[in-house]
Amino acid sequence: MYEKVFADFPLLKTSRVDLRAVCADDVAIVYAFNGSLDALRYVARDPYTALTEAEEKVQVFLESIDKKTGLWWTFVLRQTGQSMGYGGLFDLDTDDGSAEIGYGLLPEFWGQGHITEIVGEMVRFGLAEMELSLIHALVVPGNVASEKVLLGHGFERGEVFVDHSQARGESFDMGRFEKKRG
Repeated sequence: MYEKVFADFPLLKTSRVDLRAVCADDVAIVYAFNGSLDALRYVARDPYTALTEAEEKVQVFLESIDKKTGLWWTFVLRQTGQSMGYGGLFDLDTDDGSAEIGYGLLPEFWGQGHITEIVGEMVRFGLAEMELSLIHALVVPGNVASEKVLLGHGFERGEVFVDHSQARGESFDMGRFEKKRG
């Protein structure tokens, strides 16, 4: 079902942002996002303290592309060429035609509508081009901005998983959001 999208990695575009394939050179942006407590405010993850952690994460992204279990993009502001963050459609399930969507944007780009464009394009691609039947997201309750983006793109709020993840010495609940094709 998804072979055609992996044959030639899809480069996506919004009005202001290019979404290009994550590559080994993206260690810096992955580290910048994951090393910042500000950026991780609504992410259940311990902050990275060494560049090797970002190198390992990029390797996981590249392996998921090779194994055809995920597509990972780096978000690049077209006007300046600056990397803004990254995200993808991952945990592809060929049996039920579903995938999870995830994304992260550096705080200096928050509140400018970029992630709304980016998520819209990833969702469009997943449902129309990949022919996914369902895309879901997990969001820490209280992440109003992310909830607003997902709801604005037609996702429906689902159940909340209590104590779903542990990081930074605390437990995080996760709310599930879903969007079905057609």
